[in-house]
Amino acid sequence: MTTPPPRGSADRHEQARLRVDAEMAAARIRAATGQPPLPAPTASNGTGGYLWTDPDELAALIADCQALHDRIRARNSRILEARNLMQAPAADQMSRYQADAAARALDRFLTDNQAKADHVGGYVAKLEAAKAAMLIQDHNAADTLRNAGQD
Repeated sequence: MTTPPPRGSADRHEQARLRVDAEMAAARIRAATGQPPLPAPTASNGTGGYLWTDPDELAALIADCQALHDRIRARNSRILEARNLMQAPAADQMSRYQADAAARALDRFLTDNQAKADHVGGYVAKLEAAKAAMLIQDHNAADTLRNAGQD
């Protein structure tokens, strides 16, 4: 059995760096092989939510959600164009009723579509905040482990 290097030694710091790198590699392997991530503790000492181990994976999800958000917002202009083209085909009362009903339906569609865009946009913002927090937390954890034993 070997004795651990003394506190503050370069070997101890190298071992800490290697442990951090090994844990990060293990997390990436779990993600790549489809194994579920290890549960992340929460403030209540329970588990829940998602655990992202790869910033690139999270960035890809953000890009997909942003593309969805852009498609939904682009649909708004098509709905408005259809709404502005809505006219009664004739001057009689029934034709006007039909055009008014179609216009109200398009107005509701536009309202619903905007709500979808707002929801997806909010989700993108939360994912970006989670990614930033994850990168900061990973950096701080790595620094803490690398500096362990430098007392």
